[in-house]
Amino acid sequence: MLSALDDAATALSERSRPEAMRLILREWLQANGYLAK
Repeated sequence: MLSALDDAATALSERSRPEAMRLILREWLQANGYLAK
């Protein structure tokens, strides 16, 4: 999960906020088993 948060922080610095939020949501869903990895 920490790596996902690091990726999200990178996304926030490199991308538009809406795209970063989608990335964060996708990472969270994967980490919690809602999406196939």
